[in-house]
Amino acid sequence: MIAAARLARELSFVVNSIDDRRFSRLTANLRTVFGSPGPEVVRIPDARSMAEGLNRGARIARGAWLAFVHDDILFLNRDAPDVIAAAMAACDMFGACGTTRLTSGNWYDAGRPFTQGQVVAPVPAKPGCYELQRFGGDGSSLVQGIQALDGILIACSRDAFATVGGFDEQTYDGFVGYDIDISFRAALAGLRVVVACGLVLQHDAHVEFFNEEKLQAWEDKQRAFQRTFGTVLAREAGERGHSSVQLRDPRDAPAIVAGRRPSRLGSWKSRLGFGATLSP
Repeated sequence: MIAAARLARELSFVVNSIDDRRFSRLTANLRTVFGSPGPEVVRIPDARSMAEGLNRGARIARGAWLAFVHDDILFLNRDAPDVIAAAMAACDMFGACGTTRLTSGNWYDAGRPFTQGQVVAPVPAKPGCYELQRFGGDGSSLVQGIQALDGILIACSRDAFATVGGFDEQTYDGFVGYDIDISFRAALAGLRVVVACGLVLQHDAHVEFFNEEKLQAWEDKQRAFQRTFGTVLAREAGERGHSSVQLRDPRDAPAIVAGRRPSRLGSWKSRLGFGATLSP
């Protein structure tokens, strides 16, 4: 637990959250993973946008590193502190999934072999069921040369955050697009951006749960991103898609990623914060 204890002092989590249940579940999960009392968690309950709230949270946070997360995630792997510590030692910014080639305002559009990482997500057609979505990588390494990260987790040093000037509140005045923008600007600035393939996060969201308004906003911000960065984006994408593994339990995902047989044993799995699900 040395890595966990050190990280709890150095790493601050910043989250926009208006949902008490989601926020409580997240903080319980962080205490399980990092040990009690866990890392600092700065909650912004009244964000005008994702970018505005996260920038405000960054000003409040005390950590030398900042981890910007969604309130509907869980860290599923017990060794997450070790993975995070290794990433912090090797880069300026990291996440759980992203791409080494950016072709549009959506990192997923780059396709394989450029997309990296994985996430545990709900199966829209099967309420209460989850799948492990694998985008690329070997499940353990730090993939260098990342150009864009998914916003479920973007962690960076304070120096890196200052270098890119934080999140762009003017352009990304809603709740989408902010993540691709800041991570691509970091890559363009020459910062070391990586995907930590050893991280396994559960994210209780899916694009199929988006309403028409959110889908339209997402498309609009992708077009805004394209207008700003279109001349420096890659022209050719790979094969769009990912592999999926149906899960009996989301907590089985870390073993599958590591190439082991899932085990139902181990009291740490049942501690407060693990196994709880959220309705979409």
